[in-house]
Amino acid sequence: AIRLRQFWQLGLAFFLVGGAVSALLVHLVPLITDAGISRSIAVKIAGILGIAIIFGRLATGYLVDRFHPPYIAAAFLIMPVLGCALLINGPASMTVVILAVVCIGLAAGSEVDLIPFFTARYFGLKAYGKLYGWMFVAFYGGVGFGPPFLGHMYDLHGGYSQGLVYIIPVLALGALAVMVNEFQADRHVNGLVATVALVIISVAFGGLFIVNPNEAAVLQLFGD
Repeated sequence: AIRLRQFWQLGLAFFLVGGAVSALLVHLVPLITDAGISRSIAVKIAGILGIAIIFGRLATGYLVDRFHPPYIAAAFLIMPVLGCALLINGPASMTVVILAVVCIGLAAGSEVDLIPFFTARYFGLKAYGKLYGWMFVAFYGGVGFGPPFLGHMYDLHGGYSQGLVYIIPVLALGALAVMVNEFQADRHVNGLVATVALVIISVAFGGLFIVNPNEAAVLQLFGD
C-alpha cells in the first residue's frame, strides 16, 4: 500500500488539514478576541465548538455511508476556509464569529473519524493497524506544526490575518487531495448534490444565531 499514490496523497491531505485545523483550534479564543470580541464572551463562544464537533462527527458517519465519501470528506474539510475568510479582516460581528467557529468545529469533528474510515476502505484490513498508524503519524505531524506556525505568524505580524491567509490554501489543497482520490464506493450518488446539501446544513446550523438581526439579543444570550 505504501507504494500506491493514494497512500501518499491521503497522508498529505491529513497532514495539511490536521495542521491547519489544529492551529485554528489551539488559537481559537485569541482568534475571536482578535476579531473584536471581549475575552469573556470569546470563551463562551468557544463552547459552541464542542456542539459543532459532535454534530460534525455524527453527520460525517451518517453521510459517508450514503454518499460518495471523498466528496463528503472534502465538503467538511473545506468548511474552515469559510471560517478563516470570516475572521481574516479583523473586527467582526458576533454572528459572523459564531458562524466561523461552527465551520471550524464541523471540520474538527470529521477529520479524526475520516482517518480510520479511509484507511480501511482504500487499503483493506490486511495491514490495517500499520497503515492506520502511518496515517496518524502524518496527521499528528501536521498537528505538531500548525499551532506553532500560526503563533509565529501572530508574533511576526501582530495579528492573525496573515496566518489565516496561509491557512486557507493549505485547507483547500488538503480537501482537494481527498476529493480527487479514486474511491470504489458501494453506493455512489451525485457528489455535487451531497456537497451543496452539506454546506447548506452547516450554514443553517451556524445561522441559528443570525435569524435575529438584533445583535444585542445575541450578546444577551452570552451574558454581556
